[in-house]
Formats: sequence, C-alpha cells, structure tokens
Amino acid sequence: MHALSFPWLSLVIGIPALGSLACWRLDPERAWRTGLLVTLLALVLSVATWAALPKGQTLWDPFDPLAALGLAPCLLLDDLAAPLLPFGALLFAVTAFTLPRTRPTRGQSARLLLAEAITLATFACQNDVALGVLWVIGLLPFDAELRAAHVERLRGVRVYMAVSTLLMIAGLIAARRPAAPAALAGGLLLAAVMIRKGIVPLHSWMPGLFERAPLGAAVLFSTPQIGTYLAIRMIAPTAPAIVLTVLGTLSLVTAVYAAGLALVQKDARRAFGWLFMSQSALVLAGLECTSVTGLAGGLSLWISSSLALAGFGMTLAVLEARRGHVSLDRYSGGYESTPMLAMSFVLLGLCTVGFPGTLGFVGAELLLDGSVQAHPQVGIAAVVATVLNGITVVRMFFLLFCGARAPLRPELRLLPREHAAFAVLVAALVLGGLLPRPLLDGRGRAAMRTLETRRALRAAQPFSSSAK
Repeated sequence: MHALSFPWLSLVIGIPALGSLACWRLDPERAWRTGLLVTLLALVLSVATWAALPKGQTLWDPFDPLAALGLAPCLLLDDLAAPLLPFGALLFAVTAFTLPRTRPTRGQSARLLLAEAITLATFACQNDVALGVLWVIGLLPFDAELRAAHVERLRGVRVYMAVSTLLMIAGLIAARRPAAPAALAGGLLLAAVMIRKGIVPLHSWMPGLFERAPLGAAVLFSTPQIGTYLAIRMIAPTAPAIVLTVLGTLSLVTAVYAAGLALVQKDARRAFGWLFMSQSALVLAGLECTSVTGLAGGLSLWISSSLALAGFGMTLAVLEARRGHVSLDRYSGGYESTPMLAMSFVLLGLCTVGFPGTLGFVGAELLLDGSVQAHPQVGIAAVVATVLNGITVVRMFFLLFCGARAPLRPELRLLPREHAAFAVLVAALVLGGLLPRPLLDGRGRAAMRTLETRRALRAAQPFSSSAK
C-alpha cells in the first residue's frame, strides 16, 4: 500500500471543514454564497480524487493524521471509497443549491459544510475506532439543525440515535476481543445499523423525521446512508452467516412493508419517508448477496437510489417553499406554473425506482441477477417493492401537479440555481445509466474483495473488524 502522490483526501475533507469555520465569521448572505462555492469546489475535487485512484489499488493520504503519529493510516482510497466521495459531494451540492432561503442564516451554511466534511471523512475512513468517532460527531450538525429549527416533537430521534451509538460502540469493543463470540459483535453492529436506518424497532422514527424536520436536514442526514457504509466495511466481509441472514430478511420485509405504506399516505412528506425507507432497505438487503454480481448491484443501487431520493426530496422542499404544506388528499394542479419543477419531480422519482435508462435500473438488474438464483425471495420482494414504489411516485406526481385548474403563476417557476441543480442530477443519473462501466468496474472490484474476505474468514476466524 502506497501514499497518494497528492493529498486529495485531505483537500476534499479539509475544504468543507474550513468553509464551515469561515461561514461563522460572515454575514448570512455571504455565508450562503460561500457555502454554494465550497460545495461546488468539494464536488470537483472529489471527482478528481476518484480519477486519481489506479484500478484495484488502495492508497493512503500523505497528510493522514494517524500516519503522522506513526500508526496505520485511517484515510484510505480504494475501489469502495473512491466513488462515494463524489457521491457524497453531489448530495450536498444539490441540497445546498435547492434549499429554500426562507430564513438565511450563517449557521445553516456552517452546519451544512461541517456535515459534508464529516460525511466525506467517513467514506474515506477504514479504521474502526475512527469510524466510530465519525459516527458520533456526524450526529452533532444534524441535532444542531433540529434545534435551530425549533423542532420539538423529534426528541425520540435523539433516543434512537443514542441507543444506536451505544450498540455500535459495544460492537466495536466486542469485535476487538478475540474471546467474544463471533455472532455477538456482528449482532451488536447489525442492531446499530438497523436502528440508524430506521428499520427497527418497528420503523418508529424515520417517517416522523421526514414529516416534521426541515427536509434539507432530513435528506442530508439520511441519504448518504452511513449505516450502509458501516455495514459494508465491518459486517458484510466478516460477520457469520446468521447475521447476514437476519440483515437480509429484515431488510426485505421492510422494503415491501414500507412500499405498501408509502402508497396510502395522505401527507407528501410521510409518503417520501416511507419511499426512502423502502429503497434504502433494498440496498441493505443486497449486502447479503454471495455473488459478485449481486453485491456489486447493491453497491451501485446505494449510489443511484440515494442521489435520486435526495433530488426527489428536495423537489418536495422547493414545492413547499412555493405552496406551503403539500397534501395528497386532493388534486392540486399547477403544472403550468412550475413545469420544470414538475418534470424534475417525476424524472427523479422514476430514477429512484430504477426506470430503464437510468443508473438505478442497472443496479437493480445486477442485484436481481446476482441473487435470485440463490435467494428467490430477494427477487420477489424487490420486484413487489419496486412496483409499489413506482405507483407511489406516479400517484404523487398526478396529485401534486395535475388534475385541477390553477391560475398561471410565473413567479413560482424554478430559480436558475434550482434549475441547474436538478438538471445536473438528472443528467448524472441518466448518463450513468447509459455509460455505467466507470462505476460498475469499481463496484465489481469492491464486491470481489468483500466476498474474498468473507470466504477467507468464514472458516473459523473470530469476528473482527476489517478496518485495520
């Protein structure tokens, strides 16, 4: 393992962190503009970082903090992490450019950039202790945003996050003890991931988060799917088969259950929350796959569905900023006033469910092809969930934009920055579907490495973290 010739990772992580500090010293208007500029710069640097990685290699950053202390480096760039950096940077850039400016504050921009720095550092981290620390501090900007928005009815979210964090810490401790049963560490980490992703207990906090929290904060907290990253780094390669079976079973049940509930919601935010849960559960179910094709499909679906869901959620935020609360109990009309917003809504919604010609379609097909022979229930559940989610997207489009006469209001049209953000996101998802090889090659190598580690350790070795 060699060092990068240029400190790409330090730049990608450090620039948003420095931007966050700068925003606290600026007035709200300049802080907002600085936030937009920094998210764009981080996106460009993350793409360059991905391009700087030779195929199949693992490189560490020359400015790695642990390496400077003579320890094993923690910031590593490999086939799994490299595309996650532009993925995370694009999530934050699109959200920053489409956040409604109802109450511009320098704190909002500072918290957004801090959350971006922590998320990108998490995607580059392969040390179990550092990953646990990033898991914890990643909750702080999100909690601060909820407090700034004076959201009172989400105290239960903090309880679930605290329980998830304690389980994660206990799992890391158990993973480092050779005498601990193999299933113990895997089970603790699995429980932490399931709670963080809202799958257990009984999906109790995730829909309420999307319903009551600021949509931008909810989207940026949920769509990177940090729990999935922890699962692929620390559970999928080394966990016993029983842990992976539980993971796959609960995820498939959640995917179908949440898809059914999304279809009958009367509130647009809650419908989006259940749609997100369904699609993110499908991603987690893909980690159980024992074939390179299926696991690579799950990793690809993670990126495509999260990007599409983030854009879909922000179209709701933009719509709310123009109309107020949006409901699904009647036809609202208004397509003529906001045609580009309506088209962005339906296109990103279809990308979410893997419409043919998009990147999500490629990932879903690989997941089904790689898993259906060994686990037919995966194919059945995935198809049922996808069909129900597709109906939900079309239903929401008709109810929110069609079916009723509304006066033409040109002032409701998309702003140039919103138009650009949605156009770039749709283009990335469509071009990714037409030219998927740059992403799929790396996903395939990451899946192969994960499965090789799983087969090597499955013999008799105790559960241990793969991040050394």
